[in-house]
Amino acid sequence: MNFNEFNLLDIVVVTIVALSTIFAIFRGLIGSVLSLTGWILSIYLTDLTYPHLKEVLADKISNEVVLTAIGYGGLMVFFLIFFAILNSLISSVKIFGSKFVDSTLGAFFGFFRGFLIASFFYFFLSIGISLINGTEVKDEAKVAPNWLKNAQTYDLLKFGKQLLLTFTSEDFNEKLDISYQKLAKKSKDERFISYAKGVMLNSLSKDEQKHIEDIRAKEYLTKSDEEIEISNLRSLLELYKNHTSKDNNLNGLDDKDIERLEDIVNGFKLKNDDRK
Repeated sequence: MNFNEFNLLDIVVVTIVALSTIFAIFRGLIGSVLSLTGWILSIYLTDLTYPHLKEVLADKISNEVVLTAIGYGGLMVFFLIFFAILNSLISSVKIFGSKFVDSTLGAFFGFFRGFLIASFFYFFLSIGISLINGTEVKDEAKVAPNWLKNAQTYDLLKFGKQLLLTFTSEDFNEKLDISYQKLAKKSKDERFISYAKGVMLNSLSKDEQKHIEDIRAKEYLTKSDEEIEISNLRSLLELYKNHTSKDNNLNGLDDKDIERLEDIVNGFKLKNDDRK
């Protein structure tokens, strides 16, 4: 890890880990563990009890957004205060005879907690990147911006993300994609096509890009929007394969991506043939 090449992301990650470690030193191992446990249990209990509170508040609050904010927010604050009081009572009991031992163990715990917090934020950042581009969560490195991939802490964050993924259900990604699809009003394939077309266009010369646009303009009056998009994708794919069939650039399209695009094009052709 080269400290001289740290970017903003590296500074943020190091700051999170450092602050977590410092707070844990002053609070000690027991206080730090209880605090983290309190947050985890507060989130879990809030999610568990909200449906019951919602039934009570539904008659009084008609706005769904306001209901969710008051319900979740109120429960979260209640449980956090409860566990803060409990934490204070338990922390007053000295488990370790030496404050030095408690603080030292707290420092190790704080470092690990800071790493998990940074990994947690990166976990959702990588999910967001993958959802926007219609790619798999595990493949976010292909579509991640350079400032992220060039970060000195990138490999560490990826390790943390993989660690967190082991605790998610098998259909976790599918559920997220369905929710995002409703928000973006675009299917996963449509988002992937937008990403792939951007990559392929960047690999072409200006003349080739103009050629693609000319074909698109000619088809505008004779074909539907969907037919134009697929035709445009087919032309781009043919040119891209001629140029970069052996390109191993991480930001490019790999064989799996090419196969997926071909399936999309062929699937549209079969659908049209069935209509006829």
